[in-house]
Amino acid sequence: MRGSLRAAWRLIGSALAAVPTLLWIAIGLVAALIVAVTASGGLRAVETVPVATAMGDELHLSEYTVTVLDAAFTDAVEDQFLEADAGETLLVVTMELENTTDRPIGLTTSADRISTGFVNTRNPLFTLTSPEHGEGERPGIEPTTSVLAWRTDGSAGSVILQPGVPSALRVAWTVPADAVAAGVSLDVYDAQVTTGQILISSDQVIWRRGELAARIELDGDR
Repeated sequence: MRGSLRAAWRLIGSALAAVPTLLWIAIGLVAALIVAVTASGGLRAVETVPVATAMGDELHLSEYTVTVLDAAFTDAVEDQFLEADAGETLLVVTMELENTTDRPIGLTTSADRISTGFVNTRNPLFTLTSPEHGEGERPGIEPTTSVLAWRTDGSAGSVILQPGVPSALRVAWTVPADAVAAGVSLDVYDAQVTTGQILISSDQVIWRRGELAARIELDGDR
């Protein structure tokens, strides 16, 4: 057994000795470069830097277009029977949203077997951030499943967006009252479209959060 091991080591040593010296030098340089790049963070995933966007600017994304028109903080929205609890406030954002696909979509509910995930999901396409932990930091305000939306023209019922028809909407979030003083922004994500993977739901379309497309400072009335 020992003799076999010694023979194997001699064979390996002979093979390594046959490798040209210049090749060993090149391998060493490549290894050193990889170590240096890794140490400097060069192999880390590149973080998406959102475009700073002002209210009134139109954002054209892969599946929809959105323009934030106005934002306001309030304790109640009487015509929608909304009222903030103690320590909280309502952030009501007015926006124009256009469905640029060829099928109807819902804002807070599914429509035509399409789940968009704009709000009321773990990773919504519309999410709020606030720099409450220090300069330059933008921690997210915890997503909720109670975000409400309605049309500004007073139409009742769920908001369904028909293809190619811009709609003026209001979307209301409940946020901590102390986040208002720190400033609140709306992060807007692009949508990644996937379909169902099993037979009975193969026609189900799901929009998942894609790249962070824009960050809009909501300097709303307080």
